[in-house]
Amino acid sequence: MARVKQRARRRATRRNSSAAEATPSTPNHKPSPARSPRTTPQAERDGERQRKKRRNRPGTVALREIRKYQKSFNLLMPAAPFIRLVKEISHFYAPRVARWKAEALVALQEDEYSECLPLF
Repeated sequence: MARVKQRARRRATRRNSSAAEATPSTPNHKPSPARSPRTTPQAERDGERQRKKRRNRPGTVALREIRKYQKSFNLLMPAAPFIRLVKEISHFYAPRVARWKAEALVALQEDEYSECLPLF
C-alpha cells in the first residue's frame, strides 16, 4: 500500500471569544536588545577571509590524475601535421588506401613517440 503524507497536527486551544478579540494577532514580547558586533580579525573584516582548504579522500586525486593523463597525450609532433604526413606516405605506397581510423593514427603517433624518445 502506498504511503501517504500526513499533515502537521495543530494544537487545539479553546479560548473565550472576548479573550480572543482582546489579544492582538501578533505576540507581545520585548524585542531583544541590539547585540554588539563580534570582534573579528582585521583580515575577515576587509573581506580577505581564508577558506578552509578542501580535502579529498585518499586516492581520489590519484584517480583523477590517471583519468586526465589517459585522456590526453602530449607527443613530440602535433596530431594534424602527423596525420597529413601519414596520409601522404600511405598514398605514395598504396594509392587505394584513403581512409584511416582515428585509433590507428593515434597508435602510430604513440609508436613514433616511443621510437623517437631514446634519440633525444
